[in-house]
Amino acid sequence: MKKTISLILLLLSTNQFFAQDKIGNKIYAYGNVENSIIGKTIIYYGFSDPKSEKKIVEKFQGLGVDAISWNKLFIPSSKYSDYEVNNELANNEISTVILIKSNGKSNYTQSYANTNYNGLTNSLNTSSSSSSIIGNMGIIFEIYNRKSNFNKPVAVVNANANNSWGVAGSERGLVLKIVDRVISALEDEKAFNPVGYFTATETDYSNIVKDNSKNVDALFQRALVRSQKNEGLKGAIEDYNTIISLEGKARPTIFKMSTVYNNKAYCLIQLGNYEEALPLVNKAVELDQTEWYIWDTRGELYYKLNKFQECIVDMDKSIAIKESNNSLYYRGLAKIKLDQKEDGCKDLSKSKSLGNSFASKELETLCN
Repeated sequence: MKKTISLILLLLSTNQFFAQDKIGNKIYAYGNVENSIIGKTIIYYGFSDPKSEKKIVEKFQGLGVDAISWNKLFIPSSKYSDYEVNNELANNEISTVILIKSNGKSNYTQSYANTNYNGLTNSLNTSSSSSSIIGNMGIIFEIYNRKSNFNKPVAVVNANANNSWGVAGSERGLVLKIVDRVISALEDEKAFNPVGYFTATETDYSNIVKDNSKNVDALFQRALVRSQKNEGLKGAIEDYNTIISLEGKARPTIFKMSTVYNNKAYCLIQLGNYEEALPLVNKAVELDQTEWYIWDTRGELYYKLNKFQECIVDMDKSIAIKESNNSLYYRGLAKIKLDQKEDGCKDLSKSKSLGNSFASKELETLCN
């Protein structure tokens, strides 16, 4: 990824755009607005006005957009690393980021004169005053989504409005007036697509990859979809191979490379290619020892290679991080293989209670 979200948020200066398309009253669009706002959306509001921010998020939600505020995930004034930002967005399955920021405003001075009659002096007294009133305001909406890896905005909407309320007008009122117009224009332009990046189909991911062969996030998502079907395991492995070939050249935002090596290894395990899977899962462990599923993958592989003690050691580490039914299942089987039947049956029983149907069958066969 060439540019991360945290860096994008620093770009609060007014951008210059050239090719434009008028989509509403004083509203101009740049880029492809149609289907630009996909799936779960997070809105960064670049004004210090929580009340307006809440109303704007609610306006998007009113049109069926699964929208939340940036401040719901990230505490204002706190510093986050690029990894922390991207990881949080991925964990919450955010597909679109909308930045709303000022594009300047103009003010004018309005003068007032008050004349009062003074009965004591039989004279008229005139006093004058003046105040600054907002005249015009511009706002930019920058739309980023995962289909472009958040590298650059897929669409930008530039809008402005005049203050028709005079002295009664406020910045908040003018902002909300513009937002209403822009949301209406976005709806007319069919910008909203509820099918987000994380709920796309294999074909959708293939289309993304076709447009951007280095979109490793799309390759990863397609591999996950493919691996859910036995006939798709080889295709998933091909996607993981492509991601590995792009390591260091394309930056992922929704996964770690340790997971890629782990997932490729697990696809090979499902195909019965145990010896080929072992160096891959060893690489995953080398890269990351904090994920339970990596220890679980190698533990299952060790069991299938008849390395029962090694299986138990890895499953102990997996269960220490998270108690999963698969880790308990294979640890139980390995213990029984090593004549630790009582402890093994306890693991199988716990695995069954966590929803493992295979453990039920093994309990009937091995533990009665």
